[in-house]
Amino acid sequence: MSQTLPAARRLLVALLPAVWLAMPPAVAGEDAAATPPAAIETTAPARKGYLLFRSRYADPEALRPYGRAVVPLAAKFGGKFIAIADAPEPVEGTPDIRRVVIIEFPTLAAARAFWTSAEYAEVKKLREQLPGEIDVVLFEGR
Repeated sequence: MSQTLPAARRLLVALLPAVWLAMPPAVAGEDAAATPPAAIETTAPARKGYLLFRSRYADPEALRPYGRAVVPLAAKFGGKFIAIADAPEPVEGTPDIRRVVIIEFPTLAAARAFWTSAEYAEVKKLREQLPGEIDVVLFEGR
């Protein structure tokens, strides 16, 4: 049993088959001796890795070579672009209307492998030579 599960859930998973068999037929189903339901999934699904880019460049068209190179490279690491917003609308807090790009990877390790790869270091040079600003955040999520 996974130690990462809360104690109450571990107890529920352990007791489920016994509770099922102890139920009267009207509750358990037509056959009181029916096989208990399959064990509850005890492993959490793998959490995904994300890269969040916030940027502003004087000449967005100059970024096209970078964009053409980064899309297939991210895909090589399992990445897919899930959001590209050239004009985000601020709705609360301090407005930050820089461009937003979010790349989703199967895992945080895959996102980190992409970011630290020698291939991305070469592609990154295409945008680093341009005047502008960028913030990039690596994080794990669902």
